[in-house]
Amino acid sequence: MKARLIKSTLPLVFVLTSLTMAAAPLGPPRAVLGEKNWGIGANFGFQSMDLEAKGTYYEQITSQVRKETPNTLKIKDFESTSAFLQIGLGLAQNWDIYGCIGANNAKGDATVESPSQPNTFGFGNGETFGIDNKHDLAWGVGTRFTLKKYDTVDWGGLVQMTWLNPRVGASQWTSVNDSTYRINGDWDLDYWEIIAAFGPTIYYENIAFYGGPFIQIVRGDMTLDGAYVYQNNSNTGTASASQDLEEESMIGGYAGMMWDLTDRMLIHVDGRFTANAWGAGIGILLRQK
Repeated sequence: MKARLIKSTLPLVFVLTSLTMAAAPLGPPRAVLGEKNWGIGANFGFQSMDLEAKGTYYEQITSQVRKETPNTLKIKDFESTSAFLQIGLGLAQNWDIYGCIGANNAKGDATVESPSQPNTFGFGNGETFGIDNKHDLAWGVGTRFTLKKYDTVDWGGLVQMTWLNPRVGASQWTSVNDSTYRINGDWDLDYWEIIAAFGPTIYYENIAFYGGPFIQIVRGDMTLDGAYVYQNNSNTGTASASQDLEEESMIGGYAGMMWDLTDRMLIHVDGRFTANAWGAGIGILLRQK
């Protein structure tokens, strides 16, 4: 019976998770701690996704009127690595909550989509530049819950929210409207991610397989603080931008495996993907028994 159930349910996991992956690993969509028990762990993850940022670019030479150009940035292969310390508590047998704190970084390549004849020297249509932010503080909260338990399968879900603010990164590029101009500036990113997932956890001895569909929402801001100059360093002015950041796809799937190494120690590995994002990670949890 156990073997038949596993064989019949495993295809469902991979059908649900092969639709379209996103920082730290999520872990199983079910409670794992038990009522009034606590746990401490660590998560390490990598993700790559495509983002879009809409906003306005500004230029101003001293004593002159500030000029501005609306724009859209297409950020491809926005990569980040993260590391979190996680502490959780079982509020009930089927309900866990947890918090995490750590650090993440970010980098990617952006292309400007602006009017073909913008009001500014910088941020012309097709202009490209890189973003390379360093590791800085990140934190988050989440919950896991079990909805229904069977002999070898649990159905449940999880919701996780993280706040990320990678350290300011520098960029420099040449204007496509006038090659004698270049733009120098520091990009500051501040964004958050919400992931909600649902699916089965299938047990076989001390190993469990899990996965299911998820929805990911990324929202935030990115700002540029810099200057533009002629190549001969004359006619310098300020350059700045304010952009609203969001992901290009929201629906995806994830799948993973969890091992009970001992009665108290769990380790899990999983991956997530959407049409324009993918990621993978590993986590370890020590729980009270």
